[in-house]
Amino acid sequence: MKKFALIAAVLVIVALLVWLLRHESPAPSALPTPTAEAPEKPVDVAPTPLVAVEPAPREVVREPAPPVAPSAPAAKAPMTESPAAGSRAYDPNARDWIHLIVQDKHGAPIANADIRLTGLRSPRDPGTHWGWSSEEPSIGRTELDGTAKLWFPVWINADVETGSVSLDVEHPDYITHNEQDFKIGAEPRVIVLEQGAFVVVSGWTESPDQVLRDVVPYMTWGAKIQPDAWLPIKDGRLSCAGIPPGKHGIYLAHRSAEDGMYFSAPEMFEVGVGEQKELHLQLFQGRRFEGRLDPAVPRPIEHGSVRLNLQVGERSSPNATMLREYSADVNSDGSFAFTDLPPGDGQIIGSCDGWVSANVPAGRNYLSRPDASAAS
Repeated sequence: MKKFALIAAVLVIVALLVWLLRHESPAPSALPTPTAEAPEKPVDVAPTPLVAVEPAPREVVREPAPPVAPSAPAAKAPMTESPAAGSRAYDPNARDWIHLIVQDKHGAPIANADIRLTGLRSPRDPGTHWGWSSEEPSIGRTELDGTAKLWFPVWINADVETGSVSLDVEHPDYITHNEQDFKIGAEPRVIVLEQGAFVVVSGWTESPDQVLRDVVPYMTWGAKIQPDAWLPIKDGRLSCAGIPPGKHGIYLAHRSAEDGMYFSAPEMFEVGVGEQKELHLQLFQGRRFEGRLDPAVPRPIEHGSVRLNLQVGERSSPNATMLREYSADVNSDGSFAFTDLPPGDGQIIGSCDGWVSANVPAGRNYLSRPDASAAS
């Protein structure tokens, strides 16, 4: 029995030695044998060791961020008398730009349109209007694509910033556009010019066969046409393509080297969009109008003056009216005189130290008489 136990112990020791020899660690130069479960590595890529380094700074990508859903509004703070955040300090010399596009009614750009700043408005009180001084004109002209920019003063005064402006846009082929409330902003705003009527004018003195081309046309206020807006056509007569549709009045002036000023009587006419009209008006030599203050006014007269207003048009058509104003000094003996006056109806008023004239009765027209003289 003891002999059997000894044999068993020897067998266990031998088996242990064999197991240890078979599981001895491989030499350092030997590569591990891959098994079926381990993924096979590519033979052409060497493994990259992991090294601890400082993280590289991220590149800034200049793309617009995606929109973010608005969060719930915070509770409003109580109103205070402090100025709003971001308000600008007053600077009387601060200037900014407005941008506009001038087009016709079909959307085609209008080049070479002249633009002038005429006034300023407050955003707090849009009904108010400040006229812009002509001593510092802000003017512009449209490019081929109809675009233009115009500077404006940022401040109206120390308490009021400019909210909108008024503009005049002129072009010889269109009706002059008066924009009363051009809102200030970065985006260009479109202004549309409308087509008007085409009117040609000329004058004559002795016979209608005569054609005076060097005349100066004056139109009633509603047309908004200045004398320099008239341009010569091929035969030398003056024309204007921007006459607004409706009823208007016009008179012509002409200076003769021999006889002085000539004037036509006011002519009323009416035109529609795109209509063409020719006016050939007779001109009369300017008249002299003399007068004297009433003998009841003590002589010598001190600081005397007389003002004469001649009306063009009809009171029932306010857009087709105009006043021509003339003034003259009163001599110490009470006499006065006007020279080179056009024909017309109007009113006259005289004054001096301590005295003023009464109203002239309606319908009394001294300038319609050949001698054109009267006492007042």
